[in-house]
Amino acid sequence: MQPNTVIASAEHYSHDELCDAMNRSFSDYAVPMVLSDEGFSVMMRQRGLDMSASRVAIEDGRIVAVWFVSIREAASYLISSGTDPSHRRRGLARRLALTSLDELKARGASSFQTEVLVENTGAYELYRSLGMRISRTLCCYDIPAAEAASIMPGIRETSWSAISEEVKMLNDVEPSWQNSIASVAAIEDRVNCFAIHDAKGLAGYSVLLRDTGTLAQLAVRRNVRRKGLGQSLIRVCQKGNDVRVLNVDSSSVSLIALMKKMDAVFSTNQYELRMPMR
Repeated sequence: MQPNTVIASAEHYSHDELCDAMNRSFSDYAVPMVLSDEGFSVMMRQRGLDMSASRVAIEDGRIVAVWFVSIREAASYLISSGTDPSHRRRGLARRLALTSLDELKARGASSFQTEVLVENTGAYELYRSLGMRISRTLCCYDIPAAEAASIMPGIRETSWSAISEEVKMLNDVEPSWQNSIASVAAIEDRVNCFAIHDAKGLAGYSVLLRDTGTLAQLAVRRNVRRKGLGQSLIRVCQKGNDVRVLNVDSSSVSLIALMKKMDAVFSTNQYELRMPMR
């Protein structure tokens, strides 16, 4: 006899319960995810968790699968989905997806997107069956720390709010959801920002997520590129440590070239997937 599994809104469960369920869902990955309660809260605040639109599968009073989503204005996003290893291949992810998507549509969402590791074919096939298609490929890197690296003078630490309007003029490509302007603003208290200005305004900036050592945003104004400023903006973030770089748009010639200059080590690719909701 199949056990009775109930699909419920995540709003009825605590962050501790949701964090535990997510950790169990990713426990058998090649690199298992183990988030602390604080790490989970920061991640969900950054990406905009909407508890009422997110769904969980409950069996015997325990969460056995999760589908966490965000909605900002008319755009919606799958933050994370996962199923406890002992409950897979029972269609729980699809059930969660369909009920959550119905809620997002009812709330006026016009689009839905996510990222998936290229090698995660199971998740990719699920998302594709829901109607999602590849919009671009995103590259991930690790930049090793450089000893005694020189940094261009004039770079100063600043707050995100002080530069958030100016940065829009410097980006050639749209940041991924987790690195977007809204996502950085949501965790401004957890980021380090560095910027350099000249007579024309903001010449370049970088944003580091302190908790994970991840470079969230980096941009240099076109007329001052290829002068070492991008490298300096990364080095000032490193402070002698390795830095992760997630979701570099593979079409961004300048950023890919910069990764090579920094001797960045390629780690993996992700597909960004999207679909219309109307």
